Amino acid sequence: MAGQTHAVDIGDDDLLPPWTTVFEVARAIDISDWVLVGGLMVQLHARRASIPPPRATKDLDLIADVQTNSSSFGSIGTALTSIGFEVAVPDAHTSPIYRFTRGEEQVDVMVADHLPSGMKPRLRARPAFAVDGGAQALNRRDTFVITSTSGTITIGAPDVLGALIGKGAAYIVDQRDRGRHVEDAALLLASIESVGDLNLTLNASDRKRLRALAFELDANLSPAWLSLAQRDSLRGQRNLALLTEAAKLTTRQR
Repeated sequence: MAGQTHAVDIGDDDLLPPWTTVFEVARAIDISDWVLVGGLMVQLHARRASIPPPRATKDLDLIADVQTNSSSFGSIGTALTSIGFEVAVPDAHTSPIYRFTRGEEQVDVMVADHLPSGMKPRLRARPAFAVDGGAQALNRRDTFVITSTSGTITIGAPDVLGALIGKGAAYIVDQRDRGRHVEDAALLLASIESVGDLNLTLNASDRKRLRALAFELDANLSPAWLSLAQRDSLRGQRNLALLTEAAKLTTRQR
């Protein structure tokens, strides 16, 4: 359920990107201004559940919480440039601006979908990129206290249900690498401690996104389960069945 606090120990992985970047960003930007999403969010939930993440990620994806702090998108950009990142400014003024790079490091800063009509965050005269599923990710925010050999940081990230819905949104809109989102969803399902503890207050978009993943992961039909250890795979399949029933999702007919 959203609002919980989790303690996660990453050992000395803070010496490796993108965790080095996470620690820098967390120390430069107020925790209330952003949440972690994307591949590193999935890794964070894997570590919370003591599941070895099967896929590495090099990038850091953030959602700026502009509804809580209307200046957060701009202030995050300022903070990133202060620690050596450069913003990639698109040529067209109508194209969204979201990417910051520092050598091989990459940070994508986005905003939530469904912002109020009068709220149009911009940077360098370009609009922010609104990510599908972003609003629910912010609403389902948990707190993660991450400990490493070099210290401790506190960040926000969607709870496991918010992470799953976000992955469902990415699966629907991203035609390039759908398999990656399905594998991430399998891992997230395996990381659920108790489906009964999830707050299954869902709107139509949430159900659509979860249903898309359920179709792909139905029982043991998806090769995504093979990316996990057998015990984790079986736990994920059981949680999928429980979630499908509890959330009244429909899957393929056999």
